[in-house]
Amino acid sequence: MQPSSHQPSTLNHPLRLTIRPIEPADWPVVDRIQRAAFDASVIEKLVVFESFAAFSPTTCLLATAGERALGYLLAHPWIPDDLPPLNTVLDRLPENAGSLFIHDLALNPDARGQRVGRALVKTAFAAGKKLRLTSASLLAVQASGTFWQHQGFLPRPDLTPHIEKTVRAFTAMEFLFMSRPDLTTTEPAEHSYPQLP
Repeated sequence: MQPSSHQPSTLNHPLRLTIRPIEPADWPVVDRIQRAAFDASVIEKLVVFESFAAFSPTTCLLATAGERALGYLLAHPWIPDDLPPLNTVLDRLPENAGSLFIHDLALNPDARGQRVGRALVKTAFAAGKKLRLTSASLLAVQASGTFWQHQGFLPRPDLTPHIEKTVRAFTAMEFLFMSRPDLTTTEPAEHSYPQLP
């Protein structure tokens, strides 16, 4: 992993929230949060997560309040409107990786409803912009689509046939592929994607 010059950000937040890049000692905590947040059918190996941080340390983030870890966000550059194979170690980033792929956002159950997720997303967007990424995409599961719509993401039913093969190689869980067309604005851009007939 390359050393990161990214400094932890302490946000004006009721929890005195700090968001910083994930460090090697954090991975067991990340795994515990993953297992508390997600259905067993979508749990991924830690070595997969570690590969994301190896290629993109500034977009793999941990939220803490004091000594307590509240949640994490894992993201990395990828091809726009696409996703990497799931539960698979990255051995490289594509040459045309101009978009931020948000692989995972997970919170401890007692941290939900306290704007921790939004703070992690905002910090990831800022890191993505520093990497000159211009858009973002993700796979919403466990009925999280509404949360992501509030972060400026829109459903992409036009891409579902293309995405489904990759998803079904890993899980039968219902999913919604979503994109945010612009990382350069503070507020979500007004945009509409092609709809299926």
